[in-house]
Amino acid sequence: MSKNNKNHREKLKKPSNFSAQHLLISKRLIHDMIDLAQIRSTDTVLDIGAGTGALTFPLAEKAAHVLAIETDPAFVDKLFSKIKDGSNIRVKQSDFLEVPLPKSPFAVVANIPYSITTPIMARLLDHPGVPLQRAVLLVEKGAAKRFTAVPVQDPRILSWRMHYDIRLVRTISPQHLRRLPKWIPLF
Repeated sequence: MSKNNKNHREKLKKPSNFSAQHLLISKRLIHDMIDLAQIRSTDTVLDIGAGTGALTFPLAEKAAHVLAIETDPAFVDKLFSKIKDGSNIRVKQSDFLEVPLPKSPFAVVANIPYSITTPIMARLLDHPGVPLQRAVLLVEKGAAKRFTAVPVQDPRILSWRMHYDIRLVRTISPQHLRRLPKWIPLF
């Protein structure tokens, strides 16, 4: 584990288990997402809302660098416990909306938090100067339909679609995800 990752673990402590966490549990879907993103051995890839690392670790097998961004301290600890010395994975405990984006080209493969889907999309797509090369995102079905609707109703989405090919590739069943409760009883 790198010194940078150890120091970062100590910094932020936010409440655990915010709403809209859906952990990806289907290995087939994980590999389908990575294949669809055409990850290469030279790529830097962001995993937004990394959770327990279901996407993070398979991405690390294909990419040069993986940045796993996670707010939940318990998940961050799990990620750190799985990382081996010399790993190409860097974990950042932070809100994605506050993390500086890479200055060099990057890809995103993520099962993003549904409650902040539009802000995440805006962060990635609002500024054409962001060096995003490609992304495969698992998003809530209603949001996916809104982002791919014809005709386009929202000027922001129209702008995104002028610069990026945004497609609804497929829908998945709930069996591919494990929904976490919005709260954890303390007793």
